[in-house]
Amino acid sequence: DDLAAQLTLMDQLVFRAIEPEELTSCSWNKKNKLDVAPNIVNLTRRFNHVSFWTVDEVLKGESPKQRGEIMAHFIRVAKVSIIDLWYAAGLCHFPT
Repeated sequence: DDLAAQLTLMDQLVFRAIEPEELTSCSWNKKNKLDVAPNIVNLTRRFNHVSFWTVDEVLKGESPKQRGEIMAHFIRVAKVSIIDLWYAAGLCHFPT
């Protein structure tokens, strides 16, 4: 799915920019988070942007059935993005 691929490519850029120190220091919770954890802030903003966009698209459906179909589409996109593309790109790794 082209949409899933494009979303994954955009997410990859933001995700890979995160520095280990941003995670280990929990700096995204501090008042100066833009200075000490800019990449985590960017990832959070990206997540919120995509989430709000998805909600907006679902609510554009005129009937409950149409909204359900739109929601199902986004669930399929997310599944392709997370399972197929993120794992293929090596962004998700869970030690066994």
